Amino acid sequence: KNIELCGIMTPLDDYKFSKTDTILDNIYGEPEMLQRLDMLERGEKIFEVVYFRVDSIPEINETLGRAIGNTMLSQYVQFFKQNFVTDNQIYRISGLEFVAFVTDYRKMDMLKNNLVNGEKMLHVHADYLNQKVDAEVFMGISRSDDLPSHKDTLKNAKEALKFASNPKFSSNFAFYKDIR
Repeated sequence: KNIELCGIMTPLDDYKFSKTDTILDNIYGEPEMLQRLDMLERGEKIFEVVYFRVDSIPEINETLGRAIGNTMLSQYVQFFKQNFVTDNQIYRISGLEFVAFVTDYRKMDMLKNNLVNGEKMLHVHADYLNQKVDAEVFMGISRSDDLPSHKDTLKNAKEALKFASNPKFSSNFAFYKDIR
């Protein structure tokens, strides 16, 4: 009676992702996001919660490879972080979903203007190794001064994302105040 060892499994934390040597390795997950949200909710300053999902990454991974999918995802997160977020307030919720806190009023206006004037930042086109890659992003946005309560800002942003993801909706983004 011989026993053969076929492999060894190592349990991982359920909110960590495999190392890719990109910006994705340096952003925090949901526990840190909830902690930061609690701090923002206790403050007096108005902030925006941007809940976004990069939808086409699974297809990119399947057709062009995971390396190109990770590169595309990390470059989009880097773009969003550089243009709209201060103090590294961007968090990975799941493989394709992210939450960012926008606390600067000028960046809030810039984000709204970029979205309203063409949505170019939600339809990303790039070339990697002579391969044309297109990514589609859906975004839900809620402000802490949206009614009924600033304590529901994260839930409201997620609801706006769900609304924006609906194929019957004509845009890839939605502001919670516009859909309620």
